[in-house]
Amino acid sequence: MLPLSHHDITEAVQRTDGALVRTPVIESADLNARFSEAGATGARVLLKCENLQHTGSFKYRGAMSACLALSKMERECGVATHSSGNHGRALATVALSLGIPCTVVVPSNASSTKVAAIRAVGATIVESGPTLEERENTLTDVVSRTSMTVVPPYNHPHVMAGQGTCAVEFHEQTKERDCTLDTLITPIGGGGLLSGIATWMHHRSPSTTLLGSEPELAGDAALSFHTQTLQPQMPPITIADGLRTGVGPLPFEVIKAYVQDIFTTSEDAIIQCMKMVWETARIIIEPSCAVPIAALLAGKQSDGSAVDLSRFAGQTIGVVITGGNVDLEHLPWEDRTP
Repeated sequence: MLPLSHHDITEAVQRTDGALVRTPVIESADLNARFSEAGATGARVLLKCENLQHTGSFKYRGAMSACLALSKMERECGVATHSSGNHGRALATVALSLGIPCTVVVPSNASSTKVAAIRAVGATIVESGPTLEERENTLTDVVSRTSMTVVPPYNHPHVMAGQGTCAVEFHEQTKERDCTLDTLITPIGGGGLLSGIATWMHHRSPSTTLLGSEPELAGDAALSFHTQTLQPQMPPITIADGLRTGVGPLPFEVIKAYVQDIFTTSEDAIIQCMKMVWETARIIIEPSCAVPIAALLAGKQSDGSAVDLSRFAGQTIGVVITGGNVDLEHLPWEDRTP
C-alpha cells in the first residue's frame, strides 16, 4: 500500500482551510513564445506561483498540515526539523503562529538569506554538515535530548498531503480557465511536493503526464527512477539549494507508481532560465524554480537521452513555481559574470 492517498490530501485541504494562500496561476505570452521557438509549437505554459505562498514557498503547506495534525501535548513539547531554508522558515513561521516551540537543523551550506529568515521568526538554529546524513544525524541528536516531534521536510505523510493541496488548487484553476493540464512538471529534491501532486492528479486527472525535474549535479531522483532503486544523495553543490537533498523513501514509493519520468538539466541552463522567467513572466523565482523550465528546454530524460520538446507541441504545460526566496545581493548570473 502506498504511504499517501487522495483521501489524505482531502483531509489536508480541510485541516488547512483558511490558513493557506490560494496562489495564482499566471500565463506569460513571452514565455509561451520561447517554448514555441524551441520546438513546442503552440504550447501554453501555466505557472502556479507558490513563490506567493506564505513565507515565499510551497513548504508552508506541508508545515501547516503537519502542525495542525499534532496533539495538544505534541504542540506543547515543540517541533524540530532539518532544512536548507524554505521548510525551516515555513515550519518556524507556522510554529510561531500556533505557539509551538521550534528547532531547525540547518546545513552549513544553506543560503544565508534563508537562515536569517528562520532566525527572524524565533526558531532555535543548530548547524550541521552539508550532507543529508549529517543533517539527519544532528537532528536525531537534538530530539534525543527532548520530547520534540520531528516534522521532516518531505518524508512524512502529513507533509506530503499538505504539499498535495497545491495540486487541488492547480486542477481547479485550470478548469476555471476551461482547459486541462496535459503535462505537469515540478522540481524534486526530497520528493514531498511531487508525490503529493502526483497522488492528487492521478486521482483527478489520470491523463496528465506527471514529471519531476532536478539539476544534473543533484540527479539522485532521476537515477533512482531509472533504476527503480533508491539512490543516495549526490554531493550538495548545485546552485539550486532547495534541491540538494536526496529523495525520501516514502515519496519515492509514490513517484514510482504515478510519475512518468524525471528530467535533469545543467547549471548553466538553470541560471539562464531563471533569468528568462524574471524577464518574461516578471516574477522573482529562486534557482530551484527554474529547474523544470530548464529541464524542458535543455534537459535529459532519466535514461540520459535528450528531451524532445516537440512532444509538448500544442499542450498545456503546468509548472509549479516552488519559491521566491532569493539573495538579491548574489544573483547567479551576476556571480558568473567575468
